[in-house]
Amino acid sequence: MSKLIIAVVLVSLIFLSGCSLLNALKKPDTSPGNAGSAAPVAGAVPAAPPPAATNETNASANSTGAINGTGAINGTDNLLVPQPEPVAANVTENQSTGVTAPEAPLRPRRLEVTFYNASFGDATLVRTDNLTFLVDTGPASYAEDLVRSLRGAEVDRLDAVIITNWEPGKTGGLSNLFDRFVINEIWTPKDIPDTQAYAELKTRIAQTEIPLKNLNAASRINYTDLRFEILNPPAQPYSASNDANSMVIRIYYGRFCVFLPSDIQNAQEAPILGSLGPDTCEVYKLPYHGRGMPGASLIMDRLKPSEAIISTGPNNLGLPSPTTLERLRIAGIRTWRTDLNGTIYLYANLNRTYAIGTNAVLPE
Repeated sequence: MSKLIIAVVLVSLIFLSGCSLLNALKKPDTSPGNAGSAAPVAGAVPAAPPPAATNETNASANSTGAINGTGAINGTDNLLVPQPEPVAANVTENQSTGVTAPEAPLRPRRLEVTFYNASFGDATLVRTDNLTFLVDTGPASYAEDLVRSLRGAEVDRLDAVIITNWEPGKTGGLSNLFDRFVINEIWTPKDIPDTQAYAELKTRIAQTEIPLKNLNAASRINYTDLRFEILNPPAQPYSASNDANSMVIRIYYGRFCVFLPSDIQNAQEAPILGSLGPDTCEVYKLPYHGRGMPGASLIMDRLKPSEAIISTGPNNLGLPSPTTLERLRIAGIRTWRTDLNGTIYLYANLNRTYAIGTNAVLPE
């Protein structure tokens, strides 16, 4: 009997040992260092993938789980994660998304117009946050002062130098700019006069290979917020008179307006008047250093400016004319003179708020 019991116990032990061995052969080894090394069992149902990690986790890692440009993880199109929130414009980098914001503009978003004290000449700097234009360059005697003023304003590039009239008080500083600044274009009302006085300037411009563009009353130059309207000369220029063929420019920044009539003559006012439309203009620069006229300016009466700029200096012509100054006083137009006030600064916003003066600061 005892022998029978011993035999039964031995058989049971052998059976249990065999079952344990069989289970061990079927089950993959999950010990560290061997994960995933076992071959899959035929007919087995694969386990569901783990939930996708959060945006912060995926974006901060450069290995598996990083977000690609489509919003998928590692190129798996059917496994998407929410896109990152937009980054504020003044933030350089968002650490949770890895998105780099666009660089802030180098200058504030506004219009800046500087009427330089260029003696008996004209030089006006027009700038926005990413554009810079110089309207006329003053007389030759002011050339070095103009360069210093532009450098002081941190100007190193000019999108265009605009010559409104081929007379020395507007072109004298042009040659001095070529080796000092990057100039993209030169805008003029017509070809350079074919005279000995302009022969050297004509040669210098040709040597620079800067594009020379002749603009007329049909020309419109539009940027994002800045717009130039050329109102004179006509497509077929007047006689050889520089003054009659002056480039008349209306500048818009949004709806804020600056009017630059160069040295336009009375006879050219009527044709221009018909193209002005209903808009008024806050700032009006008087032609030819405040020259006197037999009657009131039709253009100025139409534009109804609040501010008048007279660019002038020592001269034996009696300019600005006392008659012109009296008309401005009667009309209630505030008058600024470079010979008395020095350089005049104008700052304007897109909503037409502005400040003007010798130490102007843009209001909030």
